[in-house]
Amino acid sequence: MCGLTLSAEKCGKSVPFVMAAQKKFELPVLKEYSAGYAVLLTKLIYLSACAVPQKEINTLLSRERKLLELLKVPLPMGFVDIMILLAGCFTGSRRPAV
Repeated sequence: MCGLTLSAEKCGKSVPFVMAAQKKFELPVLKEYSAGYAVLLTKLIYLSACAVPQKEINTLLSRERKLLELLKVPLPMGFVDIMILLAGCFTGSRRPAV
């Protein structure tokens, strides 16, 4: 578990940038974040930088949240951790150690 400052450092971004990204992507704002949070946020920032429309990113995240609610996965940390797993399945990267 790490705070916002450490998550921002892992993303290579400033704390205000990360806070703006949290709001932009409608991610949960917590006191502590899992180790995979920076990975998810970095991938979302890359999607945005690669000209994927914001509406499509938010739609994807919304659908994933609804799916996790149907599966009764505890949110909000469950959402972030599951998104990291799903992102790893499609990119071939491994989930970071928690």
